[in-house]
Amino acid sequence: MPIESKPAKLAPVPSWGTPYRVKDGDDWLSVASKFRVGVQSLIKHNFDTLNTNEVNWYLRTRVGCVTPGPKGWNWKFSSRARACLQLGDSQINY
Repeated sequence: MPIESKPAKLAPVPSWGTPYRVKDGDDWLSVASKFRVGVQSLIKHNFDTLNTNEVNWYLRTRVGCVTPGPKGWNWKFSSRARACLQLGDSQINY
């Protein structure tokens, strides 16, 4: 089971940006590369933290990730996720 920590102060859900529904085979690098943004920038925009355990908590509770990654330490993106990541419009390089 992935290691999670609920943040002491919850980050607001981004109210702006382009939604992206994760799918099977996606990971942070593939999504960031697809939209030419940095991985850390993408994570920070969505969850206002780079703490891995807090990111895991957000992935399960906000994005709806339900499948552990290969090592079991983190949640993995899949088409079963019920919500989207937000890509800040200023992050996207068209």
